[in-house]
Amino acid sequence: MITSDECRANALECERMAGIACNPVEKVAWAQMAEQWLRMIPKAKALDVGKSEAAEPVPATHPTKV
Repeated sequence: MITSDECRANALECERMAGIACNPVEKVAWAQMAEQWLRMIPKAKALDVGKSEAAEPVPATHPTKV
């Protein structure tokens, strides 16, 4: 799954590409992709939280053998 940090990084890369594109159609396409990545951040953050909660260790209910 993609994280909010990855969404943000992808958006920044798309913005960078929009800034260097010479073709106006390409500029718009890159800018639109950046907007889409930014819109995904809230959902990715929710997934980040769910993933980190699921990754927390569960306390042992019985002693482990050594």
